[in-house]
Amino acid sequence: MRTMGKVYAIPISLVIIGVALALWANSMPRYHDAHWMDRFLSVQATLDNSQALSDEWYAAQEVARTARDLFFDLGMGVAVLGLSLASMLGALRVRNIGDLHGLMTPRSQLTWYFTASVAWLSFVPAVWAYLFYTYKRGDYPWWADSIAIPAAGAVLYGFLGVLVVLLIVRLAVKRATLPVRLWARPFLGGAKIVGVGALLATVLFLILLANGVMFNFFSVPSAITMLYISLCCRAAAATRGRAA
Repeated sequence: MRTMGKVYAIPISLVIIGVALALWANSMPRYHDAHWMDRFLSVQATLDNSQALSDEWYAAQEVARTARDLFFDLGMGVAVLGLSLASMLGALRVRNIGDLHGLMTPRSQLTWYFTASVAWLSFVPAVWAYLFYTYKRGDYPWWADSIAIPAAGAVLYGFLGVLVVLLIVRLAVKRATLPVRLWARPFLGGAKIVGVGALLATVLFLILLANGVMFNFFSVPSAITMLYISLCCRAAAATRGRAA
């Protein structure tokens, strides 16, 4: 139990810190001037002036806004990061530090494809949830169609991107003897092209994870899972006996 406590100490601490930050931020007012929107209540938006009005609305909002939303979203992001890490460790049956060093990739290729597909496609509802959350919070002018286009774009990128994700997984596992150690050496092995691609994917998902923690906490579980899949692809690509 003591060793398990050490492994889960950081995720639990993140949850506590994140919740505390979100609760503190929630007690703050959203705007310095609660009536900043009043001058827009009587505007008549048309096709000709809609964009100009929206730009003016966003500029006025930025001036009136406090740091409440920034700290609340950050707190939620940190808390969800802690929960996601704890869930990932639990799913991988990590109970002590030694288990972390001995982590293995999935054994079944079907597990690879299923996990990668679900994790990547889960970015789509994560984007939808964020758009709905910010819409209900009042982040957009009411006369503008501010969420339909990015919501549709998320679907497009989701279904196009999953093809790339599955291709990388296929290239990583097709000649590997599974499972392999997650921290397998050599770092790239013989399949340097696939290994470098997996490393670039790892960097991408680290960036998406950081963005999720700071701005879109709904996407944090997706980014954590895709980060794990990227590390697995790197490990499988580095397995001895692969062709370059």
